Amino acid sequence: MRIFFRRIVLFACCMLALIEVGFTNAFRQIQRYNGVLNVNYTDLNMFFEYNGENIPVSLSASIGEYAGKRYDDNSGHSYPEDKIEVRVEQQSSYAAVTISSTADGDNSFVWPIIAAEEYYLPISEGKHIGCDDPVWKDFLAQESFNIIESFSMPFWAAAYGSYAVVYIPEQPFRTELVFLILIDCNVLCLTDIHKLILKRKPDTVYI
Repeated sequence: MRIFFRRIVLFACCMLALIEVGFTNAFRQIQRYNGVLNVNYTDLNMFFEYNGENIPVSLSASIGEYAGKRYDDNSGHSYPEDKIEVRVEQQSSYAAVTISSTADGDNSFVWPIIAAEEYYLPISEGKHIGCDDPVWKDFLAQESFNIIESFSMPFWAAAYGSYAVVYIPEQPFRTELVFLILIDCNVLCLTDIHKLILKRKPDTVYI
């Protein structure tokens, strides 16, 4: 499974390279991630530090009280009001955020919350969306996209200047993207829906 998602990561990066060349008619070198992921566990606000810049991964989430980590290895950060646990792993070329539900029945959680300058979505042959594009804003307002049904591939990207953050959900069939309008800009929200869990099945987003 992890080999499959690494291949998806590589393919997503290649697609972004093609999209960027197509829109700018200029080649920009795409470098693998080797920065530092900063995590505020009280609200799950995250950003990469890279070359002296902070590149957003997620804005602050609407989340209940943080109860601390359960284990000494920095895993299993607990949020009992929301009935979830969060684990963040940093590797040399990617980061993985795993959300596990501790609820007996259905559970849902919104993360990440993204307010980017541009988005790249694999809709049809691929769409490049500016956050202030009035046509896209009218079309996307309050729209939701089931990853499996709406996207040709299970990933999307948020761009900030010369940097892009690629998101790949491990369980795309349980994932929706929702566009909301906030401060005159599209905010891309991912709703991670945990089904009825008999044997707990965590969901991971690779970044």
